[in-house]
Amino acid sequence: MIYNYTIGHLKHPAFDNVYYCVLLAYLFCFTLEIVLPKQRQHGTITRKGFWLDIFYVLFNDIIVYSIGLFGICAVTELIFLKGLGVFGIHDLKVADITSWNPAIQILIMFLLQDFSEFIAHYLLHRFDFLWIFHKIHHAQDTLGAASTRRFHFVEMFVFKPLIYIPFAMIGYSVVDYYLFQITVQNVWGFFTHSNIKVKWGFLNYIINTPETHAWHHAKNIPRKLGVNYASILNIWDIIFGFYYVPKDKTPIIGVPDQKNMPTTFISQFFYPFKMILSGKYKSEIDAQILEPNSKKKKQ
Repeated sequence: MIYNYTIGHLKHPAFDNVYYCVLLAYLFCFTLEIVLPKQRQHGTITRKGFWLDIFYVLFNDIIVYSIGLFGICAVTELIFLKGLGVFGIHDLKVADITSWNPAIQILIMFLLQDFSEFIAHYLLHRFDFLWIFHKIHHAQDTLGAASTRRFHFVEMFVFKPLIYIPFAMIGYSVVDYYLFQITVQNVWGFFTHSNIKVKWGFLNYIINTPETHAWHHAKNIPRKLGVNYASILNIWDIIFGFYYVPKDKTPIIGVPDQKNMPTTFISQFFYPFKMILSGKYKSEIDAQILEPNSKKKKQ
């Protein structure tokens, strides 16, 4: 069903076509990078890793998202229902809000999705086993709009299906979840990773911007588990104490062992598995370098 839905939409370009809306969103952010570049020396098309990022956009958005994500969501839902069946529960739905006012539905879906993404993102940084996969996303020393899609597919197969469960519990289908995911969270990701020179001021306390997200990708930070985990609303970071946007410093993008990280899609694909099989992924988080004079606290 999802495969046919995807192929059908890709064959029929239109402004109300979700896939082409995402494409237009990327082209808009790419244009901003040309007009208002933050790091001019990085260039746009000549930026280190640009073409690899473009490949990841195609791989993750078309192959992983459109084909793999829904299969794994269906499996996750089935396993979840089987587990609940032990307690005599045979339906995930605990409430149905799909008949509510559309504006209220969108607000609830947005808050649910954004908070779930925030928690999932924190967990990717909290545990060595998860971080070794997420590290691929952070192993970039330059950022551009397409950088948002440079991540290991295992991340999606672990968290996206689990984030779908709350949506199912309030009456939404996998297709509903997918459309909301790709048109809200994914489009915003292009924006937050954009190499654009804009001072966002007070907005940094409200929404995730290229300015705040650059610090999430920085290695000169005061917390070994990272900062600024928000996808869209920075209120989650402020509430839980993860917000960090110093006014007198510049973020240095990348990971401490940047020179040891693979630089091709195939090598990045196998990197986490090699590290896990060799046992070298353990204590990866403890090896992270904090900015000078910062105090290390046990997390």
